[in-house]
Amino acid sequence: MNGELQIKFQKHKQALFDSTLSLEKLITDGSLIRPFPEIRENLQTDRFRLVVLGQFKRGKSTFINALLGERVLPTDVIPVTAVITEIHHGAEAAAQVFFHKGELKQVAIPELDQYVSETGNPKNVKTVDRVVVHYPAAMLEKGLIIVDTPGVGSIHEHNTRLTQEYLLQADAAVFIFSADPPLTELEKDFLKMLIPVVPHIIFVLNKSDYLEAHELQKVLNFNRSILEELFDGKTEIVSISALKGLHAKLNNDDGRLNGSGLAALEQKLNDFLLQHRGRYFIISNAERIMRVCHEWQNLVELERKAQTLSIEELNANLGRFNQYVEKIKKNCQRLSYLLEEIKQRLLQFYDDQTQAFIRDRAGVIRQKINRIIDDSRQVSKRQLLPHIKTSLIHVVIDEFEPYRLRIEKTIKEKFNEEIGYLNGEVSQIINNIYRFSAELFQISQAIQLQQDAWRYKSQFFYKTWEAEGTLELLQNALSLLLPRSLFLILTKKNINKGILQKLDQQWGRFRSDLFYGLSDNNRQFLYEFNHLLERTANEILQLIQKQVTLKQQGEQNFKATLAKQERLVKQVNRIVDEIQSIKNFWEETAGAN
Repeated sequence: MNGELQIKFQKHKQALFDSTLSLEKLITDGSLIRPFPEIRENLQTDRFRLVVLGQFKRGKSTFINALLGERVLPTDVIPVTAVITEIHHGAEAAAQVFFHKGELKQVAIPELDQYVSETGNPKNVKTVDRVVVHYPAAMLEKGLIIVDTPGVGSIHEHNTRLTQEYLLQADAAVFIFSADPPLTELEKDFLKMLIPVVPHIIFVLNKSDYLEAHELQKVLNFNRSILEELFDGKTEIVSISALKGLHAKLNNDDGRLNGSGLAALEQKLNDFLLQHRGRYFIISNAERIMRVCHEWQNLVELERKAQTLSIEELNANLGRFNQYVEKIKKNCQRLSYLLEEIKQRLLQFYDDQTQAFIRDRAGVIRQKINRIIDDSRQVSKRQLLPHIKTSLIHVVIDEFEPYRLRIEKTIKEKFNEEIGYLNGEVSQIINNIYRFSAELFQISQAIQLQQDAWRYKSQFFYKTWEAEGTLELLQNALSLLLPRSLFLILTKKNINKGILQKLDQQWGRFRSDLFYGLSDNNRQFLYEFNHLLERTANEILQLIQKQVTLKQQGEQNFKATLAKQERLVKQVNRIVDEIQSIKNFWEETAGAN
């Protein structure tokens, strides 16, 4: 950023800071202006949140560890991150856990998994609000905050919602997807949601070492074509192996670091932060302030329309609205029956498919494990069982993953097909509520609600099974005294005997996940529906009651209130115009580059 732009940056940053103070005096709704203190803190400290996003199991935590050059965040073969984790600069490595009730706990870095992972903190039962990690990394020294987010699309729907809620705080994002498979429909849907919210996105294809060079190029071309269609223009993708990059840094291996692609990505990040950080910092904070103003303006518009009605008209509308709400609530009971029927049909389909998998693939798994045992001639008998246990887990994952993806895709398609009619009905109900309320206040433009609440989210992720139950019977001194050939025969016999039982257990866990996932989905569906209905009803009721009270106080008081409101609207609009002008300047500067 040149000297002239730097002066402009400081001026505009101060202007945004001052605007939040002015708006707090004009907008009296405490819930609306709640983000302003944090925005001011961001502006004062130059905090810039680079949020790492992506579907579950794409290597986000490993990627952040690679940037830091140390295993700071916990990683695993199953989805790990359960809460938002911010990495700030600090003189020493340390972590703070913030809980929803306001408590704060200092923890050591090795203890993080007890709070941020699904294993240590399933479904966030410990009510962690967020975790802040302090780490002495040079790239964090000037206010950069790297944010690790829960992956979208796993069985843990609360993780997806948590990530979506945090997006409004992002100044820029790194979106990570994998070399295998290419971009999924879920990822494309998530990216569509990011476009209007996040000012700038850097695309990273992780696990590039999984593919041969020609295969990697094919995937890059395919993903690039999808991104260019979504973002309406040329899109760059940086391919890396985060795990190789981390190992290279841990071993001070510059050659391997360059080969991992991480060095090139770090240079891209550094260039972006050096040249564009200030620009997107201003844009993102300006957008946050204007979101608050626009929400307030919508509420004022409803109120202004209500002010044109007489007390008799307002009371009549109140009666009409209460009748309409009761009618909608009856429809809600019907929705619960339809959702339950959909769940039962999907569970039956799942049962049929899993039995087919066990019938078709149990023998293949047995063969692979037997082959591993036969090929383990160089492994001592004492080390053989741990070796088989690890191999067994990988064999199960290798067999489950392709089948799991197919079942997930099919169930998603069937769900969308089953719920298509229901979604249409719910969408109509919701929009009718808003149209009806708009008619009550003679608003020509009916309010429309986005239907994200009714979009199906994937309910699957796989769990590595516990092989100890099959193997621990052999782990004793007597078995180790047996001749190797007899030892291997006994090992095969026990494993083959337990394979079918283990597969049943594994799919049983998946079925339980699906059952509870669909049940949660249905509850969330109905909760969102009821929440929207209650919120709309309360807003209308409060608005009518306020206007009735004002009109009862007399025409003179009513006119004074109306004039005051007009002055507030003009003042807020003037501030919004100034903020929009600042935002436009930096967007045009970005376009010029």
